This record gives sequence, structure tokens and C-alpha cells, in this order.
Amino acid sequence: MEKDDIINLIQETASKEGINTYLIGGYVRDEILGIDNKDIDITVEGDTKKIAESLGERLGVKIKRTSQFGTFILFTPGFRIDIATARRELYPGQGKLPLVEPGSILEDLSRRDFTINSMAIPIGTTTIIDPFRGLEDIKKRLIRVLHGKSFIEDPTRIFRALRFAERLGFKMEQITGSLMDEAVEQRTLLTISPARIRNELSLCFKEIKKWNILERTAQLGILKQLGMVYPGMGFLQELDEFAAGLGIEKEPLYFMALTEGGRNRKILTGRERRYLNAAETLLAKIVPLKESEGRGETYTVLRGFPPHPLAYVAVKEDLRDKISVYLKEIEPLRLEITGEDIKSLGVGEGKLIGEILLRVKREKLDGRLSTKEEELDYARSIITRNRLRKN
Repeated sequence: MEKDDIINLIQETASKEGINTYLIGGYVRDEILGIDNKDIDITVEGDTKKIAESLGERLGVKIKRTSQFGTFILFTPGFRIDIATARRELYPGQGKLPLVEPGSILEDLSRRDFTINSMAIPIGTTTIIDPFRGLEDIKKRLIRVLHGKSFIEDPTRIFRALRFAERLGFKMEQITGSLMDEAVEQRTLLTISPARIRNELSLCFKEIKKWNILERTAQLGILKQLGMVYPGMGFLQELDEFAAGLGIEKEPLYFMALTEGGRNRKILTGRERRYLNAAETLLAKIVPLKESEGRGETYTVLRGFPPHPLAYVAVKEDLRDKISVYLKEIEPLRLEITGEDIKSLGVGEGKLIGEILLRVKREKLDGRLSTKEEELDYARSIITRNRLRKN
């Protein structure tokens, strides 16, 4: 189903129910700019649930509801449809999430971040509702806030302003730029929870021009203020390329790079924290890693480390070739024998079985063993030598 077909269905549904329904925000902005947008944003004055359920039934899809602001989300092949109630907001304090209650379309537009996102089109018409002259700012290619306290009420708008400026190739309107600088200087971002900071950075990482956005964020002193570090665009790009070559998830590496050496690790997930701890452990063993010769010795140093900390250290210490070979060739190599085979040779202690298998794998990696029988013979020789030493 095409986008126009979906919108026609929404129009039919709204008309049948007699409910005012609008295309709004980023969807309207991108339509004006001629940008293809797979997200269809709808705002309803009235019974949002009725519109969402009726549309879902006609599209043959289930509804996902985000309960915090009463938004209904529908997914169709190729499109995401957000249906929200028109609302007004009251910010209870700096950096706090707003208190929300139903409102009119004009009240809904007045709560938005920038003029270019504060336009609506009544579905079934071509009329643009534009109370803040967003269309004019689109023509001038400007990012402009709606009021002087915008960044104070919601400091995450700082990140959004930077994202939109880079994504659209717009400039910051002069007063808006000054207000943003003041909000940074007043350390308003420190009033936001780590989870919200992480979410904003994660959204930055999804942008095509993510490195430009992060560079600007660093230039404004935002990362330093939040207890993070900026490792430089070059390092981040190298991490990105190396992770792509390995086929591993990139975002954990970005967050590791922003937090290693900083004082703020609260934005990390538990998994990322473990990755960073592992990377720091490996960095403490960097001399034996760099001096390791042969695949068996490399395996001894690197075994047990997950791919993400290995990738991070590979780029940081310029060990791409060695760690790439480890991940693609050394670690995947499997022995013909197992722990059960070692037990059948009379070894019952688990730790000793592991040590024997490690030594056998080292020999195999260095090309001195090739068959299962050779592996067993070498394991027997280790066991015999151990028994002779004990006697």
C-alpha cells in the first residue's frame, strides 16, 4: 500500500467518525522539502483510540500503544503511523518530562520544538496551518525555537537542533543559536536523566551525518559537561569501518568511545559496561598481546574476550590485522576432541581438562596437529608429563 492510500484511509476513517484529524510536524516539513518520509504523523482532536482502532482494522494490522502520552503506533509494510491526541503541556521543572492533557491543534503546535516542526495539514485538504511561520523558516533554511525558554524547559532540544541542522542543511537562527549557547553554559543538560541523554545520543548515531553532529556537540562543550570524552571523528569512523567488516553492532562501540576515560558511565547499558571493562582489562595486557607470536600465543592472550572489546582495542592500539585474524580464523577453530575425550584418559578435574584443551588448541593453531588422533596423542603426552612430575 502506498502512502497516499494510507492517508486516504485515514481521511475516510476520520470523516466517518466526524473527528478532526491532521498530518503534523516532521511529516509536513518533509513533504514541503520533498523528502521521502516513512513516518506518518497524525494528530487527532478527539477520540484518538477510535481513529487508531478503526484504521488498524482497515489496514489489517495490530496497534502498539505508548501509554505515557496516549500515542497509538501502527506498522504497515514500509510505513510507521503515529496517531496522537492533540495536547497541551506544562513543564513542572527544568529538564522534567511535561505534564500532558488534551488540547486543541493550535495548543499542540505551540508545544513543539521548532517552527519548521510546528505546522499541520487537516487531512483531506491542502491547507497548511502555520501559526509560527515555519514555512518561511523552511524557505530561509533556518532552525528557530518557538519561545525563549524552549531549551530551558526541554534541554534535549539542544540535541534535536543539532540533528535537524545537519540532516536538513539548515542554519541556526541567530537568537536560537544564542539561546542554545546560554542553555549549555547554564548546564541545563545536567538536569536530564542519563537514560534521556543516551536516547538523544543514540538518535544522533542514526543520522547520516552523525559525525558532524557529534563534532558540533563536542565543540559546544556538551560532552565534556556531561562527563564524557570526544575521541575524535577519525577514531569513531575507524571504529565504524572495523565493526562493519566484522559484522558486529556499532552503537556499543560508539558509547564505549565516549565514556572510556570519562567520569560518566551511567549512560551505558549493562552489556556496554561489561564490554568497556573487558576492553580496559585487555588494554592492561597490551604488551604481551603486541609481542605475541604465532596463532597459539595470540589465542592464549585473547581467548574469552567478546568481539566488541576486541574491536575497540584493535582500533585504539592499531592491532586490526591481529585481532581480525583472531576473530575470523583463530577463535572459530574447533578441536576434534572434547572434554569427554580427556575424561576418558583418566582426568577428572575440570580445571585441568580446560588447561589440556587449551594447550592442544595452541598446538593445533600453530600447525603441529591436524587429526583427532594427533590431538589425543598430544593430550596423552601432557597427562603423562603431569603424572611424572607429581611422582
